[in-house]
Amino acid sequence: MNGLVLWILSAIAAGMSWVFLLPDAWFIPAFLAAILATLIFGFIANLGVKDDRPVKPIVSLVASFLSVPSRPLAKVPEGWALQCFFVCVAFVLSLGLSVVLRANISL
Repeated sequence: MNGLVLWILSAIAAGMSWVFLLPDAWFIPAFLAAILATLIFGFIANLGVKDDRPVKPIVSLVASFLSVPSRPLAKVPEGWALQCFFVCVAFVLSLGLSVVLRANISL
């Protein structure tokens, strides 16, 4: 297995164990910190995108207003930031799904 797969599996295991083993008061801060880290790494990974095709001015204006890239489907170069983004996404998803699973178990 390559290193990224191991990091993603570790993030999933960490998210699940966080929900089932740690106090309830830690859910919201952990979830918010993980979302913040995901946004930061997503922004850093998106900085390396180079797409020189012309963009319509109205599309560029709307994209900047919504704080999204004007070419969202441009190829993001592989690197440490993209890998950290994938790991953070896996952690956030495992936290969310584990909270739902724990709520269903305790009913």
